[in-house]
Amino acid sequence: MKLPEKPNFESRDMLAKLLNQDNSILILQFLADYDSELNKAIKKAINNYEYWDSVKYYQIPENITPEQFWALINLQKSSISTKQINMDGQKFKILETASIQKKLSIIDRHFSKYNLTTEESNEYSVNSLMEEGIASSQLEGAAVTREIAKEMLRTNSLPKSRDEQMILNNYKAMEYIDTKCGDVLSPDKIKNIHKIITEKTLENEEKAGTFRSNEDNVRVVDSRDNTLLFDPPKADNIEQMLEQLCAYANKNDEDDFIHPAIKAIVIHFWLAYIHPFIDGNGRTARALFYWYMLKSGYKSFKYLVVSRVLKEKPAQYARAYLYSEYDNNDLTYFINFNLDIILEAIKHFDEYVEKKKEENKKTAYLIEQDIELNFRQRSIMKTFLKDRNVRNIEYFKNTLNVAYETTRKDLDFLVKKGFLAKSKRVKQFVYSISNKLKEKLENSNI
Repeated sequence: MKLPEKPNFESRDMLAKLLNQDNSILILQFLADYDSELNKAIKKAINNYEYWDSVKYYQIPENITPEQFWALINLQKSSISTKQINMDGQKFKILETASIQKKLSIIDRHFSKYNLTTEESNEYSVNSLMEEGIASSQLEGAAVTREIAKEMLRTNSLPKSRDEQMILNNYKAMEYIDTKCGDVLSPDKIKNIHKIITEKTLENEEKAGTFRSNEDNVRVVDSRDNTLLFDPPKADNIEQMLEQLCAYANKNDEDDFIHPAIKAIVIHFWLAYIHPFIDGNGRTARALFYWYMLKSGYKSFKYLVVSRVLKEKPAQYARAYLYSEYDNNDLTYFINFNLDIILEAIKHFDEYVEKKKEENKKTAYLIEQDIELNFRQRSIMKTFLKDRNVRNIEYFKNTLNVAYETTRKDLDFLVKKGFLAKSKRVKQFVYSISNKLKEKLENSNI
């Protein structure tokens, strides 16, 4: 990975020179004119929150150099409301730009619109937990397809490789975050999440849920070309740094409000910055992001698959960390990037819901006729119509997130109505599409 280019000048010095030049009056006139090309360019750069390696290529007035333009951008940033966070003696800042406020508003409005039934919520959340577990592992190098991974999770099959174990671990960690982690974070809970995430995947299994030491010599490199991206803090103060992180996560923000999405992203960054473990830090950091959003009342976040979007943008993900480090600990780069990722994940979920609606219509047309099926039964039939494989009760129990007996009754009801056939294989009952329904499907060309 090619590292971002840093400016070889100080913005403050460049700005001082700029305002002492002959064209300083003209520049001030440009800045005073809200609709000037210069002001529009500055506004765009701040809204997109772009770093020097991008803004130096902007189309700007001829009498302004890229270096001067960057200095003017930073001058404008200085007028924006800012919050500060202390991480192990390092001060990080967050700028509350208009663009970020707009994105937060979209997130808040979006999650108030869902009105899902219990059955829909169960199925969608389980699917998303599986997808997040798979994508977060793939982001860290797990070479397993979504189809194979989901089949493993739905059938409770044992992992056949380290990569499959990574996916199973991530899924278990997401389940833990969703149901068992509680509202108060502690270093021990972070250790427990890491232990779940790395079980049976580390060369030294004793390192699962254990902080790294200085002897471990942990460094963050690009796996594609070994470019050094980040040298984490010394291991001596990891416990103290995590105590500080947990205090921040557990703090009541009524007196100094910070939006939960921003705070969750900060927690994500902070854990990755401390890098307390020899491996699995990214997966643990993303799990903590979900934990904070869920504990803050954003229950619909369990429907989002953030890592699937991140997986498509690994270089941008890495640069968001680097830009924050390079530009005087400005966390706004990382926050802005992750808000864009959340908005894209929301878009994917909306598309998923629409797809499910269409599948429901198709299922109703093919099989329901005068028989009314409940949501679970329709979902079971959608699965059979999609792949027509033989399935057992355990598969649908895990897919629908309901009790074994409830699943069995639904399947037997579909057998009774002539949609499914039931047979015994080894020591368990299995189900498949009935010959009657197969004939109907062939006649309908579906």
